[in-house]
Amino acid sequence: MHWYPPFPCDGELLRRITEYTSCRPDNILITNGSDDALSLACQTYLDPGDEVVAPFPTYRHFLQFAELAGARVGLIRKEDPFSVSLQDVESGIAGRTKIVYLANPNNPTGILFEPAQISRMASRHLQVLFLVDEAYYEFSGFSCTPFLKNTPNIMVTRSFSKCFGLAALRLGYVLASTGIIRDLLRVHNPKSTNIMAQIAAAAALGDLDYYHDYVAEVGRAAAMTKRFCDEHGILCRLTHANFVLMTIDHPERTVAKLRSAGVHVRNRSSQLPGMIRLTVGTSKQMEDVLLRLKAVVKEERLPPGNPATIGSGPAKPRQGGRVVCNPSLA
Repeated sequence: MHWYPPFPCDGELLRRITEYTSCRPDNILITNGSDDALSLACQTYLDPGDEVVAPFPTYRHFLQFAELAGARVGLIRKEDPFSVSLQDVESGIAGRTKIVYLANPNNPTGILFEPAQISRMASRHLQVLFLVDEAYYEFSGFSCTPFLKNTPNIMVTRSFSKCFGLAALRLGYVLASTGIIRDLLRVHNPKSTNIMAQIAAAAALGDLDYYHDYVAEVGRAAAMTKRFCDEHGILCRLTHANFVLMTIDHPERTVAKLRSAGVHVRNRSSQLPGMIRLTVGTSKQMEDVLLRLKAVVKEERLPPGNPATIGSGPAKPRQGGRVVCNPSLA
């Protein structure tokens, strides 16, 4: 541990990412989480007064990186946040636009933009960097990487935090043209990816059968969650990622009660009115989660002043405490 980590582009991890993505080594840059990759893009390509275009709502940390670089952020808003299209995004591109940011699937809406359409749009605006955040790629199965060769202004970022469950170790990577990789290397710190993260990520990519099975299991559990919501009168929206969105009468109160019951969800009502985001795990995990959710929803629906008939409060956590459906709750 007293040695600095080896430069990732010379190691086993790079070889495995090369095999996994079918990209050449000189089209890959390994970073300290995909957040680091997003930050590098802003440091490299944005000057004060430049503009960034992104759909709303989207991943907030990227917007913060752009603002820190002095850029103006133009958010594409529609009354229905799930209806924002690539045509809407393209309409926001102007003379000072330097980056178009597309989380794909988007967080928190979970919508997916067609990669071929992204490539065609990027080809029409070669002066703009199209930054495609594929943190949830393993769950959607759609990627812009097949278009990198012919669309040199697309930059893809990926993460080991979601499907691979290594959020605490902080590891991600960039897939892009050699020109973009060369630009990013000017500000990239090669010591920023720690050796434990490199070893863990290489091991994860060496056991892809396990992760393919896990993704399939999450799909089954999401369908089970949707059936549960339909049966209990809860509006539930499936997504192209490993989370579902639920419309709840009192999101803030429900989130607090679920936390007390050992279930940690995100309140997204500030961006998506009335909605909470629930990460989906295995079917066994979701059976436990849904029992606790059922108790909380039942209590919330009792008339004011009517004591709960399900006990003294929401279901108490079983032995083992909170339910973690994926090591990453981000």
